[in-house]
Amino acid sequence: MRKFTTMLALTAIFTTAMAEEAPSMSDGAVMNRRFQGAFAKAGMIRKATDRNTPAKNPATWKPLTEKYYGWDNGKWELQDTYAKTYDERGNTVKEIDKNMEGETIVTEYVYDEHDKVVWRESRISSDGETFENSMKTQFTYDPILTDLITERTEWMWMNGDWRLVGNNYKRTVKRDDKGNITSVVISTLFQDYYDPIEKLTVTYGDDGKAAKIHVTNLAYNGVDFYWTDNTTVDNIVWENTDGQIADVENLFIGGNRIKSAVIIAYEEDYTMTVEAEYSEDSAAYTATMTLTDEEGSVTGSMKYEPLENEGYRTISTVNYPEDTETELTEVTYDEWGNNTKSYSESRYGDEIEIYEDAKGTVEYDSEGVPVSYELTQTSYDQAGRPFTDYIYRGEFSDYMDVAAAVGSLTVADDGKVEYFDLTGRRLEYPAKGTVCIRVQNGSVSKIVVR
Repeated sequence: MRKFTTMLALTAIFTTAMAEEAPSMSDGAVMNRRFQGAFAKAGMIRKATDRNTPAKNPATWKPLTEKYYGWDNGKWELQDTYAKTYDERGNTVKEIDKNMEGETIVTEYVYDEHDKVVWRESRISSDGETFENSMKTQFTYDPILTDLITERTEWMWMNGDWRLVGNNYKRTVKRDDKGNITSVVISTLFQDYYDPIEKLTVTYGDDGKAAKIHVTNLAYNGVDFYWTDNTTVDNIVWENTDGQIADVENLFIGGNRIKSAVIIAYEEDYTMTVEAEYSEDSAAYTATMTLTDEEGSVTGSMKYEPLENEGYRTISTVNYPEDTETELTEVTYDEWGNNTKSYSESRYGDEIEIYEDAKGTVEYDSEGVPVSYELTQTSYDQAGRPFTDYIYRGEFSDYMDVAAAVGSLTVADDGKVEYFDLTGRRLEYPAKGTVCIRVQNGSVSKIVVR
């Protein structure tokens, strides 16, 4: 194994690699006590999967123009204006960003059959006419866990050539003859080599279900690199499992739900026993835990409740000898996926500490379509007095049903080939690399121009 120059480099690369894949959870709610930190580490806070469907389908009813503002000197200042095009499923295939620095950035996307980005490429111009290459990224996904990235490769245009830079990593997934995952190895690119930095292994029992999950990480002591234990999940009894276990952070919602287990966190030096009861008709559950470390044991519980549109509410209680601490986290979204609330507080005796208090305000038109979105964050000083930060504002216009636009193309039946962009506008000479609609001899197909 090649050596990294410093442990700092290893840590930074790995953190970046994982951040892109992780959902935005707002459990950041920074849990300030070890027991509550254990909840997060055990993956016991995740979004629900329910989503309501409004009158107009957000998947295909899309704005062609988006504007984003930042708060400056007491007012909103325009920072970016996007012109966007979509495919018939509502995926963004091209966006033109004109920013406050006077630059124009054109980014194009290609998707697989699961609507996951497999290719992203950007070009940049200072005058809006002459463009040069900027960035390009390629993604590969697991064939079974179709949202799990198995390879991410990123290039930057430097000195007239593409250079491998940025967040580059591989995730090697191995399965047994029954299709169950037995190991996952994450490797990051450093000086032209991919070095493994994390390993997950799954051991199966005689019943064919996972009995033990073990994670190790690459560590550095100032002289040598070595493998060290990170987390073990042992003595597992399953509520349900599908054998597709790629991490230890999704073991209480979805295809793999633990009924009881022992979790050992080596770096934090604690052992936690957990028992969970699940709702039959939703992702809701209640878990009870006992955490033991060198200072003794504490007990507690976690209640998870899914809300509409992928929102959720969690209530955790920790029973300390001197008092009880309760933490509430609530995250909500509207029908269009806009985050309307991210709130988290802790109550310990008479003390109340608010970790996060963010609010998203959506303005809709007469047909219920969002035309603006503002995000604010309320913070509190030591006396508990609130003050508000204005994070950003978005404005959305020129909506269209992209599915209807593609479906309404006139099909030529005389052998003539015609091309249209993904909003239905005719293209006389589609540029190389453009994703467009090809119409010929009574058939319509989506292609990438080569």
